Amino acid sequence: TKPAPTSNGADCHGDASETETCNEDACIQNIGACTKAIFGGSGSWSHIPFPGQLISVSKGTAGVWGITETDGNSYNIYKLNNEGETWNQIEGSVRHISSGSQVWVTKKTNHYIYKGNPWKRIDGRLEVLDVSESGNVWGINLHGEIYRYLNHQKKWKKILKHTCKTD
Repeated sequence: TKPAPTSNGADCHGDASETETCNEDACIQNIGACTKAIFGGSGSWSHIPFPGQLISVSKGTAGVWGITETDGNSYNIYKLNNEGETWNQIEGSVRHISSGSQVWVTKKTNHYIYKGNPWKRIDGRLEVLDVSESGNVWGINLHGEIYRYLNHQKKWKKILKHTCKTD
């Protein structure tokens, strides 16, 4: 991972507390009430200002997507434009987002895949999911069980049952 440059909160309003989440391609840096998406991978980094605070970001061939908390149970959706300069709000409210070859989100009781506007509903009750660049979708439910979406059958298949024992 590559660390993002820090500014001790000097660039944003609010307190000077900072958090960073990074992988080899990007960092999300929360500074007070401001978020900066910092993209690199080739050795150079660029700051993408965001008018608020992103709590999650996902990057794939479907683009760079992020969410902001609204009320603790749902989150606004944003997509970075193709030039990588501004964020556009996308209609909807979600709990989790994943960008790969497609964009999938979880809501309280179902999942949705982005097909432009509107979103297409996919039945299921997973807490988090991840979509790969090849279109495979995996998820985990509230009980820690792992599922994979079988696109050709349009259903979820349980891959691993939760086996953790408590005393």
